[in-house]
This record gives sequence, structure tokens and C-alpha cells, in this order.
Amino acid sequence: MPGPFDEKIDGGAYEPAGGASAGAKGSALVTGGTRGIGLATARRLGEAGWRVICVARSAGHLESTVASLRADGISARGLTADLSVAAERQSLAEALQDTVDLRAVVNNAGGAARGGALDTALEDFDAALEIDVRAAWDLGQRLASRLAENAGSIVNVASTVALAVPSGRGLYSSAKGALVAATRSMAIDLARTGVRVNAVAPGPTLTEGLRTFNTDEQLAERATKVPLGRLADPADIADAIEFLCSHRARHITGQVLVVDGGASVAGMYI
Repeated sequence: MPGPFDEKIDGGAYEPAGGASAGAKGSALVTGGTRGIGLATARRLGEAGWRVICVARSAGHLESTVASLRADGISARGLTADLSVAAERQSLAEALQDTVDLRAVVNNAGGAARGGALDTALEDFDAALEIDVRAAWDLGQRLASRLAENAGSIVNVASTVALAVPSGRGLYSSAKGALVAATRSMAIDLARTGVRVNAVAPGPTLTEGLRTFNTDEQLAERATKVPLGRLADPADIADAIEFLCSHRARHITGQVLVVDGGASVAGMYI
């Protein structure tokens, strides 16, 4: 009986893929890889020649995501895991022991916690830190030796709210701010092993989550405040992540790459 994830969910080993996956760079793990920024990242990495391993809680979403990626000529497989649970993170790491070419880990899974300093229960604070910070820290520790064998890298998905705190978003800002600090600490400690650790900090990005909390009119209004004139698309963030995973970023570690169309430079939180 399978454990908390099902490694065979997509039929097991990678399917051969031509085109986009020719000359593969190695395997890349993308958590939260079935929607939004995670899905865009999985697709972008696959197009760049990586073998992609998508992680998500929903087996159904994984099946459809892997099928879609493979239909586009991308080598992909899926692993189910709830990364807010330590035992499932351990099981995920164990399932990756035979992935000898693991070269990139993208910690994208996270929450969209809302709440400020005066109205957030401690259990909600703990839950936000568990998925946004401890999961990335834990996977980094568990997979560090394999990444070191391949001169690999870790990219953590933070947010511009880690750098500028809007009113009422203290919980999310605290979690993402802690992730930025963890990124820098991991970068220093893993540098001697040859593993690079960076983060991207997206501004408001047109994902399902953002659309849930904003009408079309509100999104259009927010876009007018961005110096480049639009909100980010998930593909904008995915391109930045793919760069940080690649050899082109070989001398970059401990950095936070902001992708927000210039909003933070203009002193705006939108």
C-alpha cells in the first residue's frame, strides 16, 4: 500500500521526450507544481531541457499536469505529498534517493495566509511558517547532499511583501520574510558544497489565487500602478526561476530577484 505519496501515480519512470527535453540538464523538483507559478515553472524548466518532478497534494491535479507536460514533449512525473507535514517531506526525500541527476529544487509550495499582527492566532502563524519556511528548510537539508553531487541549486519562491509590508498582511509578510532570511542562511552554509541558494520575490501575479481576491476592475487598477504597465504573468516568474537554476547563474547565490515590473523600485506595494 502506498505511503503519503504515490511515486507510481504517472506510471513510474520518465517517458522519452524529444524536442523540448533533448539534451536534458538533469532533474528539477518543483513543489506546488500543478498551478500558477509552479506549473509555469515546471513547463519553463521542461522547455529548457530539464526533467521535471512536480509535487502537489492532489493526485488528480498531478495526473492532468503530468499528462499536459508530456503532451508538449517534456519529461515529467509527479509525486504527491503534503509539504506541511514533516513525515511526508521525509517520505518525499526518500522517494528521490534514486534520482541521481537531481540538480534543482524549486520551493514554490506555500500558503496565502491573511492576517495582521493583532488578529492572527498563533496556530495560524505556526501553520504559515510550516509550509512557507520549514518545508523549504527541511527539503534543503534532506536533499543537500544529492544537490552537492551535481553542483545543484535551490530556488525559494518568496514575495515582495517580504520586503515591503502592506497593512493587514503581517502574517504572510512574516512567513515570506523568514523564507528570505532562510535563503540567505542556506546560501552561506551550502556554498562550500557548491550548492547555490537564491529566491525570487514576485509582485502581484495573475494566478488563480490573485483573481480569487480581486475583481477584473481591481486588477486593472493595480496594473496602472506598475511602472511597466501590467501585473506579472506566471511565465515572468518562471523565466526568472529557470535562470537561477541554470548554469548562467553559476556565480549567483544568496540573492533575492524581485520580479514586479518596477513597483518596489517606485516605492509602491500594489
